[in-house]
Amino acid sequence: MLYIIYLIIRVVIYQEEISSQEVSIIFNYSVLFQSNLGWMFTNYSYLENLMVSMERCIKYTKLKSENYFIENKTNDQIIEKNWPKQGKIEFINYSVKYRPDTEKVIKNFNLIINHGEKIGVIGRTGSGKSTLCLCLFRILESFEGKILMDDMDISQIELNLLRKKITFIPQESCLFAGNLRYNLDPLNIYSDNEINNVVKKIGLEFNDEINILDKKIEENGINLSLGERQLICIGRAFLKKSKIIIMDEATAYVDYQTEEKIQKILEELLNNCTVITIAHRIKSILNYDKILVLEKGKIVEYDTPKNLIGNNSSIFFREFYSQINSK
Repeated sequence: MLYIIYLIIRVVIYQEEISSQEVSIIFNYSVLFQSNLGWMFTNYSYLENLMVSMERCIKYTKLKSENYFIENKTNDQIIEKNWPKQGKIEFINYSVKYRPDTEKVIKNFNLIINHGEKIGVIGRTGSGKSTLCLCLFRILESFEGKILMDDMDISQIELNLLRKKITFIPQESCLFAGNLRYNLDPLNIYSDNEINNVVKKIGLEFNDEINILDKKIEENGINLSLGERQLICIGRAFLKKSKIIIMDEATAYVDYQTEEKIQKILEELLNNCTVITIAHRIKSILNYDKILVLEKGKIVEYDTPKNLIGNNSSIFFREFYSQINSK
């Protein structure tokens, strides 16, 4: 644009020296040059994007693959189909890093969670709460120490088996386009009677359906309430009958009334399971067996809710009363 303005000014100043034919040619080729220049920059930008994409693809091919299968497995390492039978979890001098050249995010964990215990995990952002979940699924491999589940080192268990044996209920429910049956049992493992029994136990009701399992679910459950979405996720967990359940802020987006309903259902359905719940709402974990307080990747408190609330110098005590006063 500036070049065209320059040409116009020059033609006006030197109009006696330039013929009309020359002016016409200059402007035609100037406009053409501008068009070609724009095309060149567009293609250069497109080429640059392709090169970045290729660079990323090459980088992904060099990432270390997850160790899905255990080589040279001995007979005593063969895991029974009904493992884990109890759901006991033990961290032994456990530390983990996100990358080899970064600091430890979980530091020297020594923790025992017994069969059937309900553990609430709290801590500030960056304290290591979600990282703890990643470690149990071996999305992050240990830097030091180990994790035992029913006395088996999880690093010696095939990943596909390990991840099948643990149920995760996320903060944001994941639902698929289809019917309720498909969302509760996407792998088509269970009978309609088993699924119907679970639907009744979780108290899920849809008045517009004769057969509740045929209820249409839109992608991400946009035609359902937040509470209904979470109940479906809980139903999946109950159908799976896992001994270890991990919940990451599972009731964070629902109102207090719905949360109370979900907590009562969880207390009844998951009575014989080991449950680890990451929570921001202290009220939702007050009836748990123990509270784990994390800070900068370390365990700073681990005791019953009653004992921690009774200690006015504890972090849990301060968090509990700060939430009460903020209402």
